[in-house]
Amino acid sequence: FEHDGEPYSFRDLILARKYAGLVAGGASWGAIARSVHRCGPVASLTAKSLNVGSQHGRADAIYLEGGQSELDGQLLFDLGTPDDDTLEELFADAEAAEEAERHEQAAALYQRCLAIDPTDAIAAFNRANCLRASGHVNEAAHDYSRAIKLDPGFVEAWFNLAGLMSDEGRVASARRHLLKAIALDANYADAVFNL
Repeated sequence: FEHDGEPYSFRDLILARKYAGLVAGGASWGAIARSVHRCGPVASLTAKSLNVGSQHGRADAIYLEGGQSELDGQLLFDLGTPDDDTLEELFADAEAAEEAERHEQAAALYQRCLAIDPTDAIAAFNRANCLRASGHVNEAAHDYSRAIKLDPGFVEAWFNLAGLMSDEGRVASARRHLLKAIALDANYADAVFNL
């Protein structure tokens, strides 16, 4: 507060309401005191929106602007998520290895991409292609299926899985996968031709 005793200022009334809202939101008086003490003059807090907890900070501290910065103005960043630049570089390295027909290396790099982003259907599909090219049929089938599970409309994954099944002599399974590819895209000439 601005004043420790009477007469209280209008700012003190505003701050009292804000603090009561924070307590109602689950903050302790200790958390409020620690956070407010770090921000400097309390008069500046009357015009700011205060929130309890942050998705990137501590759940028991007080933050500004929906939990995006601390009271002293220090911005918070989510450091726990994968670095997009690293993922893009890794994916580019995997594509380069695949293009150079270093399929084992490319498959390993695509696996690292999938470890960072397990929802990437294209990385699963590309890894399956590399595994197929290097003779790892069962793993390739698994990753084609993974790509399809992540993106059921991934026509090329259905088609390549059909090709793999055909190569393995599993004609009925290959046919089923080709029919699914055609159902998704009736103009997909390769699937129509191979059926």
